[in-house]
Amino acid sequence: MQGKIQQGCPYFATRKAVPQCQLVLLPYQVLLHDGTRQAWGIDLKDNVVILDEAHNVLSTISSLYSAEISTKSLILALRLIREYIETYKLRLKAKNLLYMKQLESLSNKMLLFLNGQSKEEVMTMAQFARHLNILEMNLFKLATYVEKTDLCKKFHGFYLRMQRNEVKKENEKPKLTGIQKLMAKKEEVNEKEEEKEEERPPPRPVPSPLFSLKSFIDALTNKCEDGRIVVERSPTEANKNPQLKAQSYCNFYTNFTQLRISDNARAV
Repeated sequence: MQGKIQQGCPYFATRKAVPQCQLVLLPYQVLLHDGTRQAWGIDLKDNVVILDEAHNVLSTISSLYSAEISTKSLILALRLIREYIETYKLRLKAKNLLYMKQLESLSNKMLLFLNGQSKEEVMTMAQFARHLNILEMNLFKLATYVEKTDLCKKFHGFYLRMQRNEVKKENEKPKLTGIQKLMAKKEEVNEKEEEKEEERPPPRPVPSPLFSLKSFIDALTNKCEDGRIVVERSPTEANKNPQLKAQSYCNFYTNFTQLRISDNARAV
C-alpha cells in the first residue's frame, strides 16, 4: 500500500534499508554466494551469522558452485561465438578479439573432449585442464572479462536476432510459376487442416547457451581443491548428449574460509 502511495518499489526500498536493519533474514543462496551478497548490499563485517537448518548448508553450497554443460549447449555456444566473431571482427579491439578466440577455443576443446570419451570419468580441475590442453589459458581473466563486459547479455541479444533471422529465412517464399503457386495453395490448405486436427503447443524459448558456458567457467575457477569434473552419460542417451559437470565437494570449514564468511562475520 505504501509503495503505491509513494509511487516507489517496496522491493528496492527494502534492499536500500538493509544497512539500517538489526536483523536481516536471508535464504542460503544469498548468504553463501559472494556475488549475490554484493549485489544485495549484504555486509557481513562485524555481524553475527545464524544458520538455521544447517544440515542443508553443504548441499546448497555444492549446488551454488557447481555447473553442468552438455554437447548440445556446446554446439550452440560454439556456433554463436563463431557467428559473433564473423559479424563483429572488424569492430572488435585486439583484446576483445583475443578473449572471443579463447572462448571459441575452450568451447571447441570441451566439445571434442566430450565426443571422444567412451565412459564415465571423474577428474580434478588440473587433470581436466591437461586433457583439454588449456594450461596456457587464464580462465580467471576470461571469467572476469565475461563478467565485466556483460558478454552474456550481449550474446543473448545477438542470439535472439540470429533466431529471428532464421525464422524470416524459413518464412520467405521463393518466386513461383503459375502451376507452382496452384500446388503451393493446395499444400497450404492441407497443412491448415492438419494443424486444426493436431494443436501443437507453442515452442519453448531457448536461453542463450553462453549462460551455461559462463557458469561452467565460473565453476572451473572455483578455488576449492576438492572440486571435480564428472563426465556423465545416461544409458538412454549414450553418445548423443553427454554432459560435463563441474561439482564442488568441499568440506564445511573449507567452504566458509573461501567464501570469506567466517573471516568477515563476528560469529557464525
